[in-house]
Amino acid sequence: MDVQPLSVKHVQQQANWDCGLACVKMVLKSLNKDLDLMPKYIEDIRLYHSVYTIDLAYILSKYGFQCTLYTLSCEVDTGHAALPFYKSSFRNDKERIDNLFIEALQFGISCIQEHLTIARVSELLEVGGCLLIALVDWNLMSCTCCHDVMQTCSSVCSRLCFIFGSYQGHFILVTKINLANDEVVFHNPSRSSGPCYCSIQTFDRGRLARGTDEDLLLVKFSL
Repeated sequence: MDVQPLSVKHVQQQANWDCGLACVKMVLKSLNKDLDLMPKYIEDIRLYHSVYTIDLAYILSKYGFQCTLYTLSCEVDTGHAALPFYKSSFRNDKERIDNLFIEALQFGISCIQEHLTIARVSELLEVGGCLLIALVDWNLMSCTCCHDVMQTCSSVCSRLCFIFGSYQGHFILVTKINLANDEVVFHNPSRSSGPCYCSIQTFDRGRLARGTDEDLLLVKFSL
């Protein structure tokens, strides 16, 4: 039976660090969940301005969503300490994030250490009743609807996204992957509206970059 696609309510990020939280808000708003509970869940995990994928999984799990995190590392990768994007807060983040990974199962979060091909990612989304939060290197992404690199596709990007030469981490909400049409449909929280579109090659380039750990957070829902 075909599953009716979810109409995503776009949310724009408000600061230069909250793109992941904006993606979470898109999921919650689209499914008519109460956003008033988010601040408490954020405080529970001592989340300030450094957001990891496991943080997003924790918040969504508190709302009752079944979350599966696919990643290359079920702990903080010490190899990222030298990247400017992570360097300033790495020491403080490591213990907090490693503890979240250890406690993931009791939160109802499945953490699977695995590289996913684009065909497998598409297959997971095709089941229906799923949304995907992906961590990408923003420096390597482009958007066909904007006809430009996404760092300049919207005037808000330069204000709201971290700019680092080697790696620029950014969360996006992926709603569909069409292998036949070579198209990925996603919502970019640094823009005021969505969706955006890119090629399979572009999405792979962004999600497989060093610094992302190939993090993909699959969120299952029922309407």
